[in-house]
Amino acid sequence: MGWFSLGSNNDNKDAIRDKIRDLERDLRSLEYDLSRAEIEYNKAESEFDYYNRSNRTDEEEWKLDAAIRNFRIWDNEYCKLKDKVEDLKDDIRELEREL
Repeated sequence: MGWFSLGSNNDNKDAIRDKIRDLERDLRSLEYDLSRAEIEYNKAESEFDYYNRSNRTDEEEWKLDAAIRNFRIWDNEYCKLKDKVEDLKDDIRELEREL
């Protein structure tokens, strides 16, 4: 009976290692998406800052409105991805403790 338990334990550890590898792959993908979102976020913030000055033409006013919408979109996307990355890191740490 001890041998059977040992085999099951090894199988369980192998399954945990496989799950960790899968999560790490997902994490790399999310980190790539996060870095791209950060670039877009920074561009949107820069565009907002450029148009957010006191003397704006009507066209610049429209561009400011568009910049605000774009900034909000990328701010939201960046925050969601950052949370997902942190959640995955937590999941990986938890599985590593089980080994």
